[in-house]
Amino acid sequence: MARKLTILVFIAALALFTLYPGQELSIDKVYNALGSSSAQAVSQDEKSDAARLFTPVPTPSPTPEPVETPTPVPTVTPTPVPVPTPVPTPTATPIVKGAKGDAVTKLQNQLIQYGFLEGEADGSYGKKTSDAVINAKNYINDQYRAKSKDTAVFAGDPSTAGQLDEEEAVSVELTDPEDENTVDEDPDTAGDEGTGDEETGEEPGGQEAAADTAASGESELPFPVVDGTADGKLIGILDSGEIIASYDIQQEGDANSTVRRIQSRLQNLGYIYKGVDGAYGGTTKEAVMQFQKVNGLSPTGVADTGTQELLFNGTPKKNDKPLHEYKVVVDISEQRVHVYQWHDGGYRKQVRKMKCSTGRKNTPTPLGVFDETVRIGARWHHFKEFGACWAQYAIHIDPTGNVMFHSVLFSSRNERTLTRSSVRNLGRRASHGCVRLAVKDAKWMYEHITDGTTVVIQK
Repeated sequence: MARKLTILVFIAALALFTLYPGQELSIDKVYNALGSSSAQAVSQDEKSDAARLFTPVPTPSPTPEPVETPTPVPTVTPTPVPVPTPVPTPTATPIVKGAKGDAVTKLQNQLIQYGFLEGEADGSYGKKTSDAVINAKNYINDQYRAKSKDTAVFAGDPSTAGQLDEEEAVSVELTDPEDENTVDEDPDTAGDEGTGDEETGEEPGGQEAAADTAASGESELPFPVVDGTADGKLIGILDSGEIIASYDIQQEGDANSTVRRIQSRLQNLGYIYKGVDGAYGGTTKEAVMQFQKVNGLSPTGVADTGTQELLFNGTPKKNDKPLHEYKVVVDISEQRVHVYQWHDGGYRKQVRKMKCSTGRKNTPTPLGVFDETVRIGARWHHFKEFGACWAQYAIHIDPTGNVMFHSVLFSSRNERTLTRSSVRNLGRRASHGCVRLAVKDAKWMYEHITDGTTVVIQK
């Protein structure tokens, strides 16, 4: 009965909701809707059960979510960076004669680069290095003079580099390291360097240069006193790489100190064998042309601005072929002279084999490797110590000049006076140390073997 009543109550409530939407609904209203007889038949407990169906369950209030308070980020105070105290650029320590080591080697290489020093750097500061320093200082002073005494323009000042015009270039009379008036070296301080340095007791031109400078009022020059000490100023200028401020075009027929510097630099790069004399001749022209070819310049033979720029301030390539076309080998056991031509990267191609006469056993031809060959110049050579004894086409083999290539002998300066015995002795030891050849072979050697050609004398 109770279950049926509950269902009836539910149906009655649903009808009231439908008929009276928005009205407040109570259990008593539902029972009234069912009728008084039905309401009286319901016990109190049954009313309570039915009432629970219509008692709204209170909607719980949502628990507010706690708001997370952000943790404050501490402000990082930057650590102050200490400002370094400016350190002044140290002045280079002067380098003087007698010094040795890496600093000297660096100085010599720079002087070689700019054509002031001939030979190879060996780290020993001798006379030739000192003379090269003097030449460099004179050059820088004259670059300064060429612009103006009132304008601090000189080679090596990066702020003024390139301000000198070619027309304003001044040639400098460089000190000749082979000057006959050079004082003999001091054996206690002389350097045995590859540049051929020798020490002297006085700086060449030092005191005189100082007096001349003072008299002319040129105290504002970069080097008022020109001496052979590489002081801090010169080292700084060399280190700047801007020592050459102008280029005066040089060509065949010119003769001056600029030509000498060009020759010196070409020699260092393997384009000239000796011959550094300041005179722009055929040999220098050929060397310049070869330099231009190897370095991708137009081979004009003229030392123009572009050529000198690369030569002194660029990174030029060394010569890619030997200075001498031939190499000569004298074989004493065979009594033959072999001539080899440069081919495919070496002296591989034999172009001549000649019968010869070398020194007797009591006057032997010296063995060794020689690269000091020098053609004497005149066609005929007189052996004064032997009286009426002449030969043609003589070439010195060693520096002493006592050993030569030359023709068979003549009793006078006349081809009709040929000494027949010297011809018959070709192919056997018969000379006083020289290497005798038939006239035609001696002539070929004289016409083809250049000064400095390597000669190997072996058994």
